[in-house]
Amino acid sequence: MFRIALCDDDKEILELVRENVAAYCTQKEIQAELITFDDSDLLADVIERKHIYDAYILDIEMQDYSGIELAAMIKERSALAYIILLTAYSNYAVYACGRGIFRYVLKETMESELPRVLDSLFETLEQVNNNKYYIVQNQRRYLKFLHRDVVYICREQKNVKFVLADGKKC
Repeated sequence: MFRIALCDDDKEILELVRENVAAYCTQKEIQAELITFDDSDLLADVIERKHIYDAYILDIEMQDYSGIELAAMIKERSALAYIILLTAYSNYAVYACGRGIFRYVLKETMESELPRVLDSLFETLEQVNNNKYYIVQNQRRYLKFLHRDVVYICREQKNVKFVLADGKKC
């Protein structure tokens, strides 16, 4: 399962983006958890606590933190994070090209452009995540699960526990 953070301080646009991404994932049978943030400060707090997502779709002009500032914070913590900047302004495109931004989408062309961008994003994520598994042996069996399905790893007494996106503990 892929985890995608969506951030826009315009709640209507945020919901439209969420609906478009959800519809795309349903149509393509892609399992994705979409987490929405209508306040860039909340996403910044989440990033500071080192909660990392597979991809981010960020508005550029927001109160508190701009999408560009958030992108810099994200890249500082995870060079492998994929960031899509979504904006009404084309003047940021040059900036996006040189900063490791995955794609740049204008809001006015979002409905036609976003599916193509998501095709490229999920193809890239599949290639990156393909065949990367944890294989864990305990006294009774071997367990195998994808890296991307691990939400966090913790210790319970003398044992290491992998907590997966579906809630299972291994």
